[in-house]
Parts: sequence; structure tokens; C-alpha cells
Amino acid sequence: MNHPQLPGINVQDDWRILEVGSGPNKLFPQSTTIDISPTGQPDILHDLNDIPYPLPEGRFDLVVCLHVLEHVQDLVGTTTELHRVLKPGGLLFVEVPYFSSVHFYTDPTHVHAFSTRSFDYYVEGTPVSRFGYSPARFTKERVEIVVPGGGPVNRLLRRWINGHHRLYEERLAFIFPRHTLQFTLRAVK
Repeated sequence: MNHPQLPGINVQDDWRILEVGSGPNKLFPQSTTIDISPTGQPDILHDLNDIPYPLPEGRFDLVVCLHVLEHVQDLVGTTTELHRVLKPGGLLFVEVPYFSSVHFYTDPTHVHAFSTRSFDYYVEGTPVSRFGYSPARFTKERVEIVVPGGGPVNRLLRRWINGHHRLYEERLAFIFPRHTLQFTLRAVK
């Protein structure tokens, strides 16, 4: 089953899913939700800055973080903890504000901005993975700078930006800003 908020992921009915910071709306009925706010009635009421999470190791096939990671204090610790609760080969889907987005800077609760290389510390073989900030390892399955809307111009722009991440980020991101970035990462264990 596909979900429009999780492009490229074909969710299976038997998957165990963790929605992190989900608020009041579950994406999937079988999801377990964890959130700091009681208003959304999460399955697990927990502050994500309090590590470890009250979740078993290697339980989930998919962990979904939609506009959550920009709010956590310890991004390395949180990412490591999300890796811990994933099964080997499980997927971590992350949607976060892009570093050139004005929306990142207008929310006082945002503490992290993201680029297409923000998770390279966890990907073996990247120049920064050798620093060893975390034992967690992923493969990057998909990284997309979101260009919303249809039509031929947006499709062309989407293809060009996502085919030239480095050039766009280093030269054009503040001239033609985008607002959202999506990652699909696969847990290596």
C-alpha cells in the first residue's frame, strides 16, 4: 500500500510501523505512535530528547518522522536510537525543512536545518562517515529536494534540482529556495 506522504515506499500490511511525533493523525492504522504531546493521544507519550526510548530493539519495518527531527536537541543520539528500533533492512523516512527555506528560520522551535548530505555521517563510504559520531549505519535509498506541484515546468525543475544536488545547494539554493527535503534510509545491521 502506498501513501502520498511517503513516496517510493510500498508499505506491506504486515509491517510494524513507528510514527514519531505523529500528532493526532496516524498515517496507517497499524502504526505505533510516539509523541511528547498528549493532545494527539499517542500510543507512547515520550520526550524524544530522553534517550533511550521505551521501545524494543529491532522491532519496526518502517519509522516515519515528518517534520520532527528539526526539533530534537541531540540529532545524532535520536538518529542512533531510531536505527536501534529498526529491523535489519528497515526503512527510516524523514521529511524535514530544507536549509534555504524561510520556514526553517521563522519557527523558534527549529534547532537543525538539513541538506542532502545531512545523513552522510551514517552512510559507509562517504567522506564524513569515518568520524564515528554514531555506530548507526544506513544506506541512502532516496534523497529528494521537494518541488511541489505538477505541470511541465515543475517536473523539469524537480528533475534538474534532484539531478544536481551539489550544484543546486552550493550555488542556487538561496536564489531559488525550496522548503522541504525527504530522505529514505535503509538500516544496515
